[in-house]
Amino acid sequence: MASIRSSTEPGPREGGIRKKMRKGTHSCFECRRRKIRCIFTSDHPSVCTECFARGSRCIDQEHAESDAVLDQRKNLRERVARLEALVDSMVEHSHDRRAAEVLRELGTTSHHSSATPQSDSTPPRDIASESGGRKAPLLSLFDNDVLSTAEHHKPSVATTPPALSSSKMKHGSFVSQGSGQTPAQLKASRVRRELLAVLPAYEKLKDTLNRSAEIWSVFRKKCPGTGGMYTMEQFLNRALTVGTPSELGILVLMFGSCVDDDHLDHCVNLVDRWIISDDEYMGTLEGIECSIFQGKIYADIGQARRSWLVFRRGLLFAELLGLHQARAFSSPRESIWWTLYVADRLTSLMLGLPYGIADAHCNMDFGGTKLNAASAPHAFMAKIGYFAGRVVDRNQGLREATYSSALDFEQELTEFAAQLPPGWLSTKPQTVFEDVKAVTEWQEKVLSQIAFHQLKVYLHLPFMLKSATNIGYEHSRRACLDGARELLRLYHMLRAEGMPMYECKAVDFIGFTASVFLVLGLLGYGGKENDGVQQDEADWTSVEKTMEILKRASGEKGGQVAAQGYEALEKLSQARDTDCSLEASCGNDMLKIFIPFFGMISIRRGQWFKQRTTASTSTQSTASSVTGPSTPSIPDISQHTASTYSSMDPFIAYDGFYMPPPSFEGHSPDGNLMPTSYMGSSFNWQTMSMDIDQDWLASDMPLPAAPAVLPFPT
Repeated sequence: MASIRSSTEPGPREGGIRKKMRKGTHSCFECRRRKIRCIFTSDHPSVCTECFARGSRCIDQEHAESDAVLDQRKNLRERVARLEALVDSMVEHSHDRRAAEVLRELGTTSHHSSATPQSDSTPPRDIASESGGRKAPLLSLFDNDVLSTAEHHKPSVATTPPALSSSKMKHGSFVSQGSGQTPAQLKASRVRRELLAVLPAYEKLKDTLNRSAEIWSVFRKKCPGTGGMYTMEQFLNRALTVGTPSELGILVLMFGSCVDDDHLDHCVNLVDRWIISDDEYMGTLEGIECSIFQGKIYADIGQARRSWLVFRRGLLFAELLGLHQARAFSSPRESIWWTLYVADRLTSLMLGLPYGIADAHCNMDFGGTKLNAASAPHAFMAKIGYFAGRVVDRNQGLREATYSSALDFEQELTEFAAQLPPGWLSTKPQTVFEDVKAVTEWQEKVLSQIAFHQLKVYLHLPFMLKSATNIGYEHSRRACLDGARELLRLYHMLRAEGMPMYECKAVDFIGFTASVFLVLGLLGYGGKENDGVQQDEADWTSVEKTMEILKRASGEKGGQVAAQGYEALEKLSQARDTDCSLEASCGNDMLKIFIPFFGMISIRRGQWFKQRTTASTSTQSTASSVTGPSTPSIPDISQHTASTYSSMDPFIAYDGFYMPPPSFEGHSPDGNLMPTSYMGSSFNWQTMSMDIDQDWLASDMPLPAAPAVLPFPT
């Protein structure tokens, strides 16, 4: 007998209408339909466990709608199995990637296949806008405070190229493209994200760099490297799209150079962390270029010690790449090597430290020609670096040399200068400031001349300092003072009123040290005869002009170096007046002034300056009453032995790098051998941890343990 189906029992649809279900249990509609046990717990009393697990509505049989749609979703076990299979497949391809990166990439894989493929020349489009904000349903599990699959997009400027929209710059859309990247690519993506985070939107970044376009032109003129063929805007677009992390690091440093000091510090620290400190990136030409740019920035802000450290690191990796020997037929390698070579030599000379690599270990060809035969203007700075290395050899070496070798070296410098075009070393002040390119080229020429005269000063400086005990070194004393005068002349032109501000604070320090050398000569250090009243007055005027420039520069961005230089010169110049506070208030106390990378200068009132002042006054009065020129009397050198000279010692004492130790017996300029290590044994080498932008005039500055080398008059 055929069974009769109840009218309330579910059966086939008729006309799309479900028949009424007969209520026979207390189960909910879904559990009854699935024929499973319906269980309610205290955790969620209004929803049974099965409906809670599936995420469906829990409706009792009595109130179930007749047109309720059946739940076609898979159960929890099937969903978990699918999730496990998906995760396993991802781990196989991305075993070394971070979970957050993999999850973010999932958001795009669901709709990449449906999107229209783009050609290589088509700018990348905004994926979120194409998909209408869609994302894989699975990823909704990870939308929380820790992980997020949603992309945040900022409206880009209308004039911004699609490939360089600000939203993509800020959030790294250029960084990670697709899956299956190698560990090096993943590392590069991470570094690019960190560097891009500090940059503003594209249009703002371009405007900022355009306002300081000379930074790029000057850098690429000195070091064309791998990017010398690009304009600033071309390099900007390249670095943001396809550039290496090292190229992006150069861009970050360029941007930091155009903004305030705090932002510059952040940019420099970021590049130092991700590029300079990474051996993999420093092992590339672009990484070495980045170190050159960062070393230049350190010099610009007055951190010569850090500049030396960065240049030295770049030089070491250049050696690892073989740039010191194998660079033929490669302009980028050639320019990078010689830029590092010169920078390392000049900073080593300034700091009184050894340089990085000996000439005997280098290929000294410049542009396919031996350096000594290369065109003088073209290879000018390379030869300056070569000569600077020889001065460093003299200062740092332990072998013996002769005073005549220094004079021979001076003659070699003179012959080198004679090879230069006429007027090369006699630059006139700049009068037209509208042409930024012309002003920039003029500034670079002045800086080259400063390097040349600085070299001559450091060549004669040790002998000038020893002229206080041996009058035979009077030639070196005069040569050193003449070089200081020329340095100040160039410095005054570079820092003239109305001249576009030159950012390099190391130049302010060079002007300050040249003034110190000149003041030492004016106060009678090592000299028996002055250079004449007119020369003395001209020298004091030059020092006072330097003080005015430093005082003005102390109010500029990063004016710490200029401010301390002005304060030190002000103290030194107090000794010019016979009734200055040094004699009235200090008694037998000494004024000690520490100068970074030079040493300690101690001042006390003595008899020599009074005699010198009296002689100058007498000479001036005599000259006013005589129509013809007068020649100052020169004392007989034979009358000034070491014992008689000590009674005429000046009231200035020096202790530092360039003073021989107390056991030094001296030598005669007639050719007797002499030790060439001038680094003072009593100098406190702990001060080498300081930089010229730090507070080196502080009262708690550590002083040398030993007394000043030269005796004071009684």
